[in-house]
Amino acid sequence: MGPLEREPVAGFEPVEHTADVGLRIWAPTREGLFERAAAGMASLLVDPASVEPVEEREVAVGAADVEEALVSWLQEILYLYEVQRFVPARFRLERADAGGVHGWVVGERFDPSRHETRADIKAVTYHDLRIERSETEDGRERWRTTVIFDI
Repeated sequence: MGPLEREPVAGFEPVEHTADVGLRIWAPTREGLFERAAAGMASLLVDPASVEPVEEREVAVGAADVEEALVSWLQEILYLYEVQRFVPARFRLERADAGGVHGWVVGERFDPSRHETRADIKAVTYHDLRIERSETEDGRERWRTTVIFDI
């Protein structure tokens, strides 16, 4: 990225990792970071454009710290996908902190005629997981992390 190019306010991008897949994630709020992490993971599972946001599922998980909260949030979404065959499209968080996460996943039931599976994610890992808060040059808050998925 050149000196005149600005990084988007929030987003995610793939990260190379041996035999696994990772995402580098950033956002202006911790809740936004958790939402972007979920959107990134969902994009690894299926094409987000193929998913209709027609049904909502509430997710609440407890945690001992913010990293555990992120892993638990993502594992719960992975559970919805793998066990309940619920394909996520959007995410909305009310709370994401060291005590846990409370939010909603919006999507629909898996339809093999429209949802082509991209990756088979087995687990969300703690490998080198650190959630970092910083400030941008103009003083705005910025949250960053990298999440590695076992495939």
